[in-house]
Amino acid sequence: MKVLVVDDDELVGKAIGRILRKVGCEVFHASNGEAALTLVVEKRPDLIISDVRMPGMDGATFVQTLRSLNDQTPVVFISGDLGRFEKAVNDLLDSGEAQGLIDKPFLPEKIQNLVQRK
Repeated sequence: MKVLVVDDDELVGKAIGRILRKVGCEVFHASNGEAALTLVVEKRPDLIISDVRMPGMDGATFVQTLRSLNDQTPVVFISGDLGRFEKAVNDLLDSGEAQGLIDKPFLPEKIQNLVQRK
């Protein structure tokens, strides 16, 4: 399974990558929504794990843009604090445009379970 991890915190991105590689995933990393859109086209991931709060294009806007391009890759958000993005994220979850939310800090098992369910 190919997984794109979108997070502006390099340490978080690397930690998620290590967890996913242990269960056999091929992992790509982007530090913002704009870079993630490019990788979606180039790598065609099976799953996207995206932070919500990022500089530039936030996670909610990233998913909205992805869906406007008719890309239906499943997206799971990760966040330690939704803050002002709470309504946008909840709307995406309620509409089915995003498939889940994992709170930071997270247990490795939560990340592993994502790929084992797909």
